[in-house]
Order: sequence, then structure tokens, then C-alpha cells
Amino acid sequence: MPRAKQKRALPKRQRQKHLKTRRVKELSLPLVSSARLQIKARRFHTNKARRSKTSSSLVLPIPFSPYKEIAFIKVRGKASHSRAVWIRQPAAVTLAMIIVGFVGFVFFLGLSISSGELKPPVTPTAEAQEVSQSKKEQPPAYLPKSDPVWLSIAKVGIDTKLSPVGKQADGSMEVPKVYDSAGWYKYAPTPGEKGPAVIVGHVDKPGGIAVFWRLRELTPGDTFDVGRADGRTVTFTVTEVKQFPQDSFPTAEVYGNLEYAGIRLITCGGTFDRAARQYSHNTVVYGVMNKP
Repeated sequence: MPRAKQKRALPKRQRQKHLKTRRVKELSLPLVSSARLQIKARRFHTNKARRSKTSSSLVLPIPFSPYKEIAFIKVRGKASHSRAVWIRQPAAVTLAMIIVGFVGFVFFLGLSISSGELKPPVTPTAEAQEVSQSKKEQPPAYLPKSDPVWLSIAKVGIDTKLSPVGKQADGSMEVPKVYDSAGWYKYAPTPGEKGPAVIVGHVDKPGGIAVFWRLRELTPGDTFDVGRADGRTVTFTVTEVKQFPQDSFPTAEVYGNLEYAGIRLITCGGTFDRAARQYSHNTVVYGVMNKP
């Protein structure tokens, strides 16, 4: 009698591979031209050391299911074919729903899968928020023309009305006719307009001090207010305090054009020459208008 054919036993390595294949259900989906997403349901647990170095994966345990874990794996390179998940057990229906729901949720939120963790959404930094705020519509950097009527500098106790001053016969700027109030130069921009407004005042008078006696005490960062005829109060911040010799006064620097609303407070300074009856220097306080 002829002998019955015996089934050839598989080598041990092939038997292990065959057994593992039966314990894994896999679905491969294309992501982009150079990557794909693999979804694997496993009846066993894996560890990070055995995961592919060419992929990033997120592995989650599955409760109440014949499968131990589900892996979402982002693999570089195109797949030669796609493997579908064949549902053979009723419990696998629940597993399939979990897979579809989770994948939909991930793609809806745009989360990326990498090295077992989901990357949190990036929140804007404080610096970025400030840049965003600065792009919003800003108020104008300067105001229309309006004559100034008063000046108040709380730090040094100055509170004075303002009167207009013009030019002398030699072309130099006039000084106020009274010692206890200041004047604004009527041929310069008014405070709040684009350009350098100019306010002048005496530092002393015969037998005493005058309106700008303490002007030299101002320092960068101090603020002061100017009231205008249109009812607005404009606030300025001191940026610099300088002294210049009267015989070499830098006219272009002090009175030159500006692209913003600035101001110059000017008085005498330095030492007093009794013979010539004049001071050696001028004190100039530079200021910039705060946003209206």
C-alpha cells in the first residue's frame, strides 16, 4: 500500500512568524507621497526596544477586547500593497469602531504621531502676542495743530500759562516778557503736532528765581503735561536733558524736523557772567509725546 503523505513540519522560525501573523491584524493607509499610517491590533504586548527605528508609533492598551494593544505607526516610504483588517470575531467590531473613531479624531485635530506621544498644540508666547497686538489699528502718532495754553511739570512744581513768542530783529527767538510764565514758539509745530514744539522760559529774575529755575532737575523718564486750546491734554516723556554753550548752540539738532510729535523745553544754564549779564549755556529738555 502506498504510504500516506505526511505534512512537512515548518522550521521553528517560520512557525513563530506564522503564529505571530495570526495574532496581528493590520491596516495600512497612505498619508502623503512618502509616508503611510499602519494600524495594528495585536494579541500581545510589545516594548519600545523592538519597535522599528524607521517609524514613529503610538501604542495604546485595549480593554474588554481579545486584543492586548493597538498601534498607530507612521512609516516612511510607500507601501507595495495595503493589508485590510479581516473581522472574524464579534468583539472585533468594537475594535474596528475604536480604530476608525480614534483615527478620525487624530486627523480632525491635526495632531502628529511621534515616538509614542502626541505633540501638544503650540501656544503663542508673550512676545508673539505683543507683536499681534501691535499689528492692530493704532491711533495717530501726532495730532492736528492747536495752540498750547498751559504747562504742568509736577516733579519740579512748574504750573504756568503759556503765551506765544516770535522772532527778534536778528532772527533769534524771542523770550517771554514776564519771568513767571513760559512761552511757546509760534513758528514751530504746536505740542502734539508732528515735529518739535518749543517752549521757553527764564531761569531767574532780578532778586529771585523764575518759572524754569528747576527745569534742570528733570531726568529721562519723567513726564509732564501740556494743555491745548482744543481741550486736549498732551502728555510728554523726557528722553534727554542736555546743556549747550550759547555761542555754539546746535540749532539743527534742537529745531530739526521729526517724524513724531516731540517737544523742547529751553532755559538758561551754566554759569552767569555778571559783566555780560548772560548765562554761558542753555539747558534743553527733550521730550516725546505719549500716545494720545
